[in-house]
Amino acid sequence: MNFLKTCLIALAVLPLTAAAQSQTKLTVDDFTIKAGETKTLTVNLENPDMTVTLVQFDMELPEGLSVAKDEEGEYLMELARTTLKKHSLDYNPANGRVLLSSSSNKTLSGTSGAIIMIDLTAASTFQTGTITLKNIEIVSPDNTAENPVFSKPDDVVINIAASGIAGVTMSNEYQGSIYTLQGVKVGENASSFDNLKKGIYIMNGKKVVKK
Repeated sequence: MNFLKTCLIALAVLPLTAAAQSQTKLTVDDFTIKAGETKTLTVNLENPDMTVTLVQFDMELPEGLSVAKDEEGEYLMELARTTLKKHSLDYNPANGRVLLSSSSNKTLSGTSGAIIMIDLTAASTFQTGTITLKNIEIVSPDNTAENPVFSKPDDVVINIAASGIAGVTMSNEYQGSIYTLQGVKVGENASSFDNLKKGIYIMNGKKVVKK
C-alpha cells in the first residue's frame, strides 16, 4: 500500500515539474550601445509556474564590451525582485558566470520581470557584436535529489543593433572609396562623405556611420 501511495505521489509531481521547466526562461530587454558608452543590460525572468531561488548563466561578451566597475573595483550589477539580505549576486570574469543565489533558499518575488541589471562598457574601438547568455540554470527551493525542480532553458542571444556603432570623425585615415553595406560604391574619398545620406558605410574596410 505504501509503495502504491509513493508511486501515485511521484506521478502527480512529474507533470507539474515538466510544466515549470517548459515555461520558465530568461529574456533580455532591447540593448544598443556605442563606443565609449556605459549602458545597462536588463535580464528578466519569466517563471509563471515555478518558485525560484537560484539563477545562473554564463555571459559571453563580444570583443570591446565588458562589465563596468565602480571606483572601488566592484562590478556594477544590481538585483531586482529581491534584496541583498535575501540573495547574493556574483560575477566571475574568467568564464562570465553570473550567479544569483540564496544561502537560506529564499525565493524571488513575483513571476515576471527584471531580476538582474548589469552595466556594460564599450571600448573606444567597439563596433557591434553578439551577447550570449548560455548554460542557464534556474532552480526552485523545492529542488531535491528525489524530486528535481529546475529548468535549463535555451541560450539567450542578443544581437547589438547597428545603431550601436559609434560615429566617426573623418580624418586622413579615410581617403579610399566609400561603399554601402551592400557593396555599392557611393563615393571616392573622405570629402564625399559629407554629401551622403545618414547611414552606415564601408571605408578602408571599416564600418563608419553618418549621422
